[in-house]
Amino acid sequence: MKCYILWDNDGVLVDTEFWYFEATQRALLELGVTLTKQTYLQRMAQGKSSWDLASAAGIDANRIAMQRQQRDAWYEEYLLHENIDISGVEAILEKLSKSHKMASADECLVVEDSQRGLQDENGY
Repeated sequence: MKCYILWDNDGVLVDTEFWYFEATQRALLELGVTLTKQTYLQRMAQGKSSWDLASAAGIDANRIAMQRQQRDAWYEEYLLHENIDISGVEAILEKLSKSHKMASADECLVVEDSQRGLQDENGY
């Protein structure tokens, strides 16, 4: 019997949510929009975008789009340079790699995983 595991990254292999919030908060602040953690979590739970706050403040859509790109760049930097590790993950992956083929469901973190040593020589 073949055994496979398809991992979701965030909250399972790594914890990136804090840094996504930080990057979003930073980008919105440059537009003059304050985003608190409470507001961010409320909007996320309601399926609303934090960027709607910038639109509601009368910020031009093109300027918002540019700040979103800047947010993405900051977020990528955070993922590469800040601690997003979840304790014990490496040991679990090592143990499971002996009996299971594994892959990540989140392609955007594949490069990051390989840089952190969470992929084997086959990219799993």
